[in-house]
Amino acid sequence: MRIQSSHILIVLILSLFLSPLIAQDQDRRPPIQSFTLHTFTPAFILAHPIPIRAKRINLKGALIQLNDFGSADIAYLSVPVRQPLGGLILIHEWWGLNDHIKHTADRLADEGFLCIAVDLFNGKVTHDPTLAAQYMQSLNERSALKTIRAAERFLRESPRFRVSKTATIGWCMGGGLSLQAAIHIPTLDAAVIYYGPVETDPRRIRLISAPILAHFANNDPWVSPESARTFIQHMRTARKKIEAHFYDAPHAFANPSNPQHNPTLTRLTWERTLTFLHKEFSTPPKSTPRNSSPSPQKKRSKSL
Repeated sequence: MRIQSSHILIVLILSLFLSPLIAQDQDRRPPIQSFTLHTFTPAFILAHPIPIRAKRINLKGALIQLNDFGSADIAYLSVPVRQPLGGLILIHEWWGLNDHIKHTADRLADEGFLCIAVDLFNGKVTHDPTLAAQYMQSLNERSALKTIRAAERFLRESPRFRVSKTATIGWCMGGGLSLQAAIHIPTLDAAVIYYGPVETDPRRIRLISAPILAHFANNDPWVSPESARTFIQHMRTARKKIEAHFYDAPHAFANPSNPQHNPTLTRLTWERTLTFLHKEFSTPPKSTPRNSSPSPQKKRSKSL
């Protein structure tokens, strides 16, 4: 703990010198690259405290390779006991493909979805924020999207499964990539974002065809509610389907290993996510026009 705390102190000191350079450069970069620059800002470091080490989890899935579908990466596959309702691609946070994400894949498989959790860090997993920052800094968005696309191909083309509907779901860094996948992979039928960086370019937003469910935190110092609302307005101006909710909680509130984890709001996001996925996976094919208005929600948190 002492070593990790000293690492964080070093990063915070460095961030004081790097923050002005980041502010000058971030507007010229695509969303995920701009997002990774924030790993050296104090707000980002403080929003990602050292996670609580969870008890060992009994996992049900297995690691697979995506070689036959356009990627050399591995992924974690969790299969439901009955015919899949559809396929989900899980995209991890900056900690890597850890047991928490794998367990979430198992839970979603228990709900009837065929789940594949991609590994964007080549097997690297950490509890150290400084290492996590290095991993995310080295992430190439194009390569990440290639891996996500390969996972989507696996879900649709694997002889054993061949699901007809697919969606992405991601948290933090993975939430931003879930949105970018909706821009770059037109065959996706839905995308779920947990407090991930948003798209600000209306031209790119017009490329989205999948409905979006977004969970944002009101007390997030860096994926701010203001930027989230701007994104929502761009989506609606472009007549894209979006359901968005704001929660009175800090960043990463739905991660059980976060010291600031909020179990009540986590359950609420889980219920809303399942409702959204069931609804979108039961809709007609994409050739049929979609209803652009979001469904009403209970007044348990602020929704847009």
